[in-house]
Amino acid sequence: MKNIRIAAVIALLVVPSVTGSVSASAINTDAGYGMMRTIETRALGDELHEEMEDLMVKMMAGTMTEVEAQRMVELMDQYPGAQSMMMSRMMGMNGFGGFGMMPFGGGNSFGSSTWVWVAGLTSFVWLAAGALVVVWLGKQIVKK
Repeated sequence: MKNIRIAAVIALLVVPSVTGSVSASAINTDAGYGMMRTIETRALGDELHEEMEDLMVKMMAGTMTEVEAQRMVELMDQYPGAQSMMMSRMMGMNGFGGFGMMPFGGGNSFGSSTWVWVAGLTSFVWLAAGALVVVWLGKQIVKK
């Protein structure tokens, strides 16, 4: 009975971490920014999202007129969350290797992609450790 309790506790700790990584990968993340773009579009609607995105492109290119700047300020005041996500996505500030319209670091993504590899390998190690623990517990239960 004691072994079953230990197995249940470990399963409660291992299973959520495995299912969390699976459900996160099930979300459509086209080109790394799909999830952010989907949330922006849901918050703003298709037409308003395209308008705000076009205004941001003009702002970053330095070709924005005074009327467009005023409209951008209105949209930023009205939708601060969507505007912040869009700015982060377009500026490439996600910190995980993907670059937006303005690649910082001279286009060198080695530093940020290193963290992706470290996180992936760490997840794999924990997944393997969890599998080994389940096998060990199974053997312990079968012995008794």
